[in-house]
Amino acid sequence: MPFTAVKKPLHNVSLQQVAVPIMPVFSSDNLFLMHHTGKWILLSLYLLLSVSGFSQTPFREAGPRFSTDGFFKLPDNNARQVYGFNNGWLYHKGDINDAEQTNFIDSSWQEVQLPHGLDILPEFVSGGVDYQGTVWYRKHFRIPAAIRDKKITLTFEAVMGKSAIYLNGHLIKEHKGGYLPIVLDLSSSGDLNPDGENVIAVMADNSNDPTYPPGKPQYGLDFTYGGGIYRDAWLLATNDIYITNAIAANKAAGGGVRVDYTNVSETKAMVHVSTDIQNGSAKNASLTVLLKLKDKDGKIVATSQKRIKLQTGQEEEVPQSFNVSDPLLWSPDHPYLYDLYVEVLDKHHRVIDGYYIRTGIKSIELRGREGLYLNGKPFRGKLMGVNHHQAFGYIGNAVPDNLLWADAKIMRDVGIRIIRLSHYPQSPEFMDACDELGIFMIVCSPGWQFWNGKDPAFEKLMERDIRRMIRRDRNHASVFAWEPLPNETRYPKEFGKTAYDITHAEDPSQNCIAANNYGYPYWQMYDLIYANPVSHLETKTDKCLFTREWGDNVDDWSAQNAANRVNIAWGENPQLMQAKQFADPAYYFDSWENFYEAPRQDIGGCLWHFFDTPRGYHPDPFYGGIVTAFRRPKYAYYLFQSQQDPHSTYVKEEEKDPYYLYIANIMSPFSPADVTVFTNCDSVKLVAFGMDSSILTPIKNLKMPYPPLIFKNMFHFMDTKRIPAPVREGAATVEKRSNDQLTAIGYANGKEVIRVTRRPAGRPAKIILKADLQGLKPVADGSFIIPVFAVMEDAHGVVKHLNDEWIRFSVEGSGVLIGDGLPGINPHPLLWGEAPALVRTNLTPGKIKIIARLEYPGQQTPEGDTLILQSVPAAIPFLYEEKYTRDLNNDATAATTPDKASAVSESRKKETLKKVEEDQTKFTPGGGKE
Repeated sequence: MPFTAVKKPLHNVSLQQVAVPIMPVFSSDNLFLMHHTGKWILLSLYLLLSVSGFSQTPFREAGPRFSTDGFFKLPDNNARQVYGFNNGWLYHKGDINDAEQTNFIDSSWQEVQLPHGLDILPEFVSGGVDYQGTVWYRKHFRIPAAIRDKKITLTFEAVMGKSAIYLNGHLIKEHKGGYLPIVLDLSSSGDLNPDGENVIAVMADNSNDPTYPPGKPQYGLDFTYGGGIYRDAWLLATNDIYITNAIAANKAAGGGVRVDYTNVSETKAMVHVSTDIQNGSAKNASLTVLLKLKDKDGKIVATSQKRIKLQTGQEEEVPQSFNVSDPLLWSPDHPYLYDLYVEVLDKHHRVIDGYYIRTGIKSIELRGREGLYLNGKPFRGKLMGVNHHQAFGYIGNAVPDNLLWADAKIMRDVGIRIIRLSHYPQSPEFMDACDELGIFMIVCSPGWQFWNGKDPAFEKLMERDIRRMIRRDRNHASVFAWEPLPNETRYPKEFGKTAYDITHAEDPSQNCIAANNYGYPYWQMYDLIYANPVSHLETKTDKCLFTREWGDNVDDWSAQNAANRVNIAWGENPQLMQAKQFADPAYYFDSWENFYEAPRQDIGGCLWHFFDTPRGYHPDPFYGGIVTAFRRPKYAYYLFQSQQDPHSTYVKEEEKDPYYLYIANIMSPFSPADVTVFTNCDSVKLVAFGMDSSILTPIKNLKMPYPPLIFKNMFHFMDTKRIPAPVREGAATVEKRSNDQLTAIGYANGKEVIRVTRRPAGRPAKIILKADLQGLKPVADGSFIIPVFAVMEDAHGVVKHLNDEWIRFSVEGSGVLIGDGLPGINPHPLLWGEAPALVRTNLTPGKIKIIARLEYPGQQTPEGDTLILQSVPAAIPFLYEEKYTRDLNNDATAATTPDKASAVSESRKKETLKKVEEDQTKFTPGGGKE
């Protein structure tokens, strides 16, 4: 069939032409899509995704909404005001005397913004390379005149390790732990100067310390701690009568606002709301608590109000309940969120405090051998997902909100419906994104293979972390289960019961699920049992089973060679081997097929791990992700994507085309003869070099939704040769090929629904810059980070995967290049045809000019490329002094190389690694991840 090719690099297509201000993450290499309309468009798959990814849907809005300090501000009301506190910080790496003092001279300190990590490191480093030790932060600020008579609270979403926080030279807080909020009442400290300059000083120390969770030294850890003030900070102003903070209130199942649902069905649901109010004023107060539940269009669907009287100094929980008729229920395939407005009115009916939260009405039931029931109905299929650390290439744990949204979007687009937050609570903004996109979460308390039985305070801090993570996250629709016990840890027997009791005390809702491993102390009392399908534990318990980690198949826990651990730069055949192991390996091991062979009692599992990530105890990074540290897809990504049901509500609403088709063969001289196709079509025909093959359908005796299709002996490099090949004397004449393409045609219900063509890459001709914004506009807040990729292509736009040129990036205008000039970061070699860069916005909205060129250009080498993006003003106010943000463009100084790692004796290293091997073997059935 003839077609017209439209050859336009995406970076030159106007925003009006593509209808969205983005260039999403995944190019389709040398794939050409034809949909059932019959019109050929020679554009990459990422363009088609960008057009469809953020259209208006029945269940969610276009783009994300991020909470601020755990809530959303009431529109057009300033009774409660929140300011971003991320900018204007000064930073010193190392310890220094008197840094907490107000008059300390900090003019030589580095200007930084939050989230802030201690190191900028290449993506391939591992084995405890990052800095561990003390660092200091200082911030000068003034209280705006409009809030000087308000109650002022400062929240750090997380500070890694041990921290000490000073206000104007006085210690106001010491804290241990790196994953949960620190809430500071600045007004009550007596040290705040409302009329002049204030100085906040923060000492943070991420050194190894066994006195608080996780407790394990990093050189024996399967991940890294990171460091610094690596999440957002917020300054909050309220009146003296206010809704409390759930962390600061320190009440079991109390503080702040707590939402619960009962009697949930498609026709009705009962909503229960508890609001904790503090009267900090000098007078008694007559108040009204007004609740309004609004749908996505802003229509009020239910209300409730209750009058109360509060004595001065009194704090009271105010319970309210109301019915919702015909509720739109939340589920992964239909993540509908309501806005719950909570307003506190004085006797004159003025709003004196309030905010709204986003919440989803749902019910979860674990019915043992009957499996998972969601919203009163049996859950179809398996709940398949991944484990997820909070980390990203170069920047480590200091991941800004936009990249957290992008992570959630990429995972949901690939079909992920549950995430295990290994092995600690993660950013509230990541939870917001999963609420909106429809991804369940298993929220984990901090811990990994460590218990300090010598210090009773360690157990108390474990209990504290369980309580605080539930208080912080209990209202999120995405919460599926709580994991209150430290991962793979020999904890004291009675702590198993203590952790369960705390979990249900803090979350008394009908949806509360506490998870534990099979065989661990008190495992029988838990609601969800961790065990993998190959263990066949269905006969030993009548409770639902879930696999916390699967897919990692190492030879031993020292070398850790594994077919699933594949650096994308290793090329095509290793990537195919990884994908096939996850699908249905030739040997008996946990896989997509095993899960779908298992009975309904086995409800699903989480792959270990979503992306490639560095570790503390091993010199090799973990390369078992289905995407890289920068979220670039490996072949296994397309395997996961192809398992999505094209008829599901989410796929039909979110994707322009619900059918997927990916040819996992780049047609290089080293590509295999067998051509693997990942698809969710009923059947596929492969046309090789203009010659039809037979049509393949999935193997009928396989249980996984859409097994890969393998077309045997379909590709040979000699068929791509344009130079006549010598013919052996007497050999049969070879039929002339009509083209050098592989074309896959997908069918559903007997009709063609998608067509994809791949061709081999030619001569390297051009570098193309692509930005992964996942539907977001760059925001000029000093925190927004733009992943940018320089892609080597031939003259036809086919990615030249087998090219290892070095790329030099530069940035001009309203952005700064992260890690400029650091070895392994800039310049960076092409890996599988791409080189990454990260660009951070500054505080001035404007054009960001990004340039990529070869490090060694020549007369016959491809030319570079330029990409121009536009940043927009931030939507929320930020509190900082401008004079401490003037050098943010100098990120070369921010990209400091790590100090030499603390020396560890050879005997200590051997002892630690031996313990890791023992623990990994003990806690993973069959010597591999569950």
